[in-house]
Amino acid sequence: MSRGRWATFPARPSVSDAGTNSTVVVADPRRFTVRVDTGGELAVDLASWSNASFVAEIAPLFQEHVRQTGPVPIARSVQIKIRHLRRFWSFLDARGLVLHGLDDVTVTLIDAYEAWLDQNAGGRIQQRHVLAGLIGVLRCARRSWHFPAGASPAQVRGSARLVASIASLSATAGAKRTQQLFGVGY
Repeated sequence: MSRGRWATFPARPSVSDAGTNSTVVVADPRRFTVRVDTGGELAVDLASWSNASFVAEIAPLFQEHVRQTGPVPIARSVQIKIRHLRRFWSFLDARGLVLHGLDDVTVTLIDAYEAWLDQNAGGRIQQRHVLAGLIGVLRCARRSWHFPAGASPAQVRGSARLVASIASLSATAGAKRTQQLFGVGY
């Protein structure tokens, strides 16, 4: 006999319930709220950002990225994520680039952004945090999104040093998650 806890999950509403009980209509995906640790909600408004069609594609990915941080994220963390993502839009505006969708994000664009961060984002650690903000959102992209022709996920992440640093963080997080699942090491 093994000792352990069995996870239980709330029952999902049936298809008929979901259609009749929907009272919230999202008119603009670029505006949403996030329930935060203080018990309140943080309003996120990306509608004023340039490249409206690209923002409309990124906003749901950003929501997913925030959701992955846990059931109730810390308000300051969400604000920092927004600020880091906003740096990418500052880069696009400074270069006069117009993106219409995720397909416009190329290896060359990410490399140019990283070079721009070298000059505009302070120290190397700060640059990694800012770039990791964009990468975190891009990782949440739909499975149907494909990388640009000839590019691999590692190439889209930027330079080799950044890929190595993010890969080691992902590996560490994965190992920690595995240990927590199996109750080892804690």
